[in-house]
Amino acid sequence: MTSIDDNLATLGITPVGSKAFEPFSLREVAKIEEMIGVQLPETYKWFVMKYGKSMFSTGADSTPSQKPVNYCCFFGFEELLTAIDCLKETLPETTIPIGDDSGDIVLCLGIGRRDMGKVYIHNSGWGWHVDAERYVEQGKPVPADIRYQVVEEIAPSFEEFIKNMKKDEEAS
Repeated sequence: MTSIDDNLATLGITPVGSKAFEPFSLREVAKIEEMIGVQLPETYKWFVMKYGKSMFSTGADSTPSQKPVNYCCFFGFEELLTAIDCLKETLPETTIPIGDDSGDIVLCLGIGRRDMGKVYIHNSGWGWHVDAERYVEQGKPVPADIRYQVVEEIAPSFEEFIKNMKKDEEAS
């Protein structure tokens, strides 16, 4: 994981709410995995067990498809549990929220089937409920993948997400 550590150091990874990183314990990781019913992707598990609730000391962007996505804070343990519970009816069931930008953007991680390990963004302004209602009103079945309308894939893995991150001034 050295290359990820190097990029995180370059981005200025820093703890949030304390002077030192507060990594997740094995027990906390096990509780999350029990809650979601699957094991977390290894690179993300490594990340939370090393850094926990963290952010970048300078702005950092992931630049999928030439669209900069400013990213702020990775959730701590309690925040992660709350976010998973609060967004379970909005996000695809094969993703969980793992951080946010203190605004409309939520960073999500694929945890199942075709999504395992992929990184997505979710803008809370996007919705699928209205579209689902239209299908029902027209007497049509609601597409099984309708929840994917609220997320956009930005990296094929958590490791690639971190490797693709650049300081704001580098991404411009």
